[in-house]
Amino acid sequence: MGVAGVLGAALLCVIHGATVENTLFEDGDGANTLCTFNPTQAEETYSMVTANRFWSQIFGVAFSNKRWLHFFMLFVPVTGLWMSALGVVGLALNLQPLKGPNCLDLSRLKKDIQPWQERRSAKYMTHAPLGALNSVGGIATEINTVNYVSPRSWLAASHFVLGFFLFVGHLWHAGRARAAAAGFEKGIDRDFEPVLSMTPLN
Repeated sequence: MGVAGVLGAALLCVIHGATVENTLFEDGDGANTLCTFNPTQAEETYSMVTANRFWSQIFGVAFSNKRWLHFFMLFVPVTGLWMSALGVVGLALNLQPLKGPNCLDLSRLKKDIQPWQERRSAKYMTHAPLGALNSVGGIATEINTVNYVSPRSWLAASHFVLGFFLFVGHLWHAGRARAAAAGFEKGIDRDFEPVLSMTPLN
């Protein structure tokens, strides 16, 4: 799921860049001329007819207006990236043993460490490459997204990417804490941690 999400998002972002690049209205501009978008301009920046022809040849789908096209271009890559993050998190945190009769059974958190996982980081380390692939895929889609768009879109895309990395980093920290509690990290003195003197939540 993670690989499909990243590659699908990257594909759509590349296609979007090619769509805008090939349908820009240029009045004798050179190949290195920067084409910017002005929110108050009356004329179109690129041809919706040409873009629709391009999309219908690839996917067999035509959009009635630019808003639907832009919504599709925004929704699919973002959804793909978030689904890839959920796939990586599900694998990294080993959520399969938590599956209960009604979605997740969080009471099994204390019981889902298998005997072969004790004192080994095998299960933990087998999913590290997926996290690396997710990060690289996010960077690749960010670059292809902001090639031919306005500074406002640069800002939006950078906030999305940074927020995405912060979210993944938060989940990575949760996974590391869970791995430490399961005994993966040895040689760390945990006898004097402040959390041990706190009152249990339940």
